[in-house]
This record gives sequence, structure tokens and C-alpha cells, in this order.
Amino acid sequence: MPQVSTSLGELGVTKSATTDASPGKVWSAIGDFAGIAKWHPAIQSATIEERDGQTLRLLVLNDGATVLEALVDWDDAGRSYTYRILDGAMPVDGYISTLSVTADGDGSRIEWTSTFDAKGVSRDEATGVISAVYESGLAGIVDAVSA
Repeated sequence: MPQVSTSLGELGVTKSATTDASPGKVWSAIGDFAGIAKWHPAIQSATIEERDGQTLRLLVLNDGATVLEALVDWDDAGRSYTYRILDGAMPVDGYISTLSVTADGDGSRIEWTSTFDAKGVSRDEATGVISAVYESGLAGIVDAVSA
């Protein structure tokens, strides 16, 4: 039987953004696991499939590449979810990430955090790719809830 590592990756990225929108409004925009294509500019489509007791999300990126993710944890009351990348076009291995929203004064703070290992690229390149994904996604969330 193969051994499966459950340790966290040695690299990590945390990015955040704030908005005047309420946590409830932000969560209604980001809390739909299938809804990422509505606010992330790099994602053309997202489809959900239930397989072997897992909720899977297949992303099709604007360049046609795909990323397969699995939902790990869902906390509607806490306004967060955690997912992992199973396969696809990202230069990372062992990637696990949490997207969350919390109250911040009269508005909200959105945080996207992850741990992973670099795959096929340098540590700096992998971290740069994930940072860019998060920055464009957070900008998309802020735009979506400000409209």
C-alpha cells in the first residue's frame, strides 16, 4: 500500500483584501464552490461533480488548461472553505488552500491562504504563480461585491 503524505507543503502564500461590503454579501459571492468563474478573471468555467464521497471542482482556465480540485472542508457559519488541488496545470504539489471572509470594521476582510511544494519550477516561480492567482482573484471579488 502506498504511503500518503498528509504534511503541509513547505511553501505558502497568504493574500488578503478589504472591502466596504458586509461579510454576508462577500460570502454570498464567494461561498458557492462552483461560482469561482463569476469573480475570478482567469477562470472560464467551473463544474462540480460528486465522486467517491468527494465534491470535485473542475476549473477550465482562459487558456484552456484545467485544474481539478477537491473540497476538503466547508464552514458556512464561519464563512470559509478549504480545498486541495488534485491535478492540473498549476506548478504546485500538495497544494491545500482556504478562502475565508471575516468582519473588518464596517466591511470585510477576505483572506486566501495556502501551503504547497513547487512542481517543475523554482520555489520563487511557484510562489509567484499562486500569488498572482490570489491577487487577481481578490481584485475580482472586491469588484463583484462593489457593483
